[in-house]
Amino acid sequence: DLGSGRVLLDTSDTYTGTPLFMAPEIICGGQYTKDCDIYSMGSVIFMLCARYAAHSTAKSIEDLQGLKQERVDLSSIRENYSEVLVNAIDSMMMP
Repeated sequence: DLGSGRVLLDTSDTYTGTPLFMAPEIICGGQYTKDCDIYSMGSVIFMLCARYAAHSTAKSIEDLQGLKQERVDLSSIRENYSEVLVNAIDSMMMP
């Protein structure tokens, strides 16, 4: 969360963070679950491998809502990283 995190007793209605790394359910106004953290972690790992964010073409929240319903294209990292890592990222970033 790069410093935007805080301690809250009830986080079910509170959303903070960078939209490019948010889980699809949060972008679309859904409830926060532990799966949201897994999606975000997959987004960060993808960016570290690819050197760009998975949904970097999005220009607005509406763009992100559409893009995040699709599977992430992992072709840019397949040739440089193990199949185990690519599959882990794919599993973490399932819409």
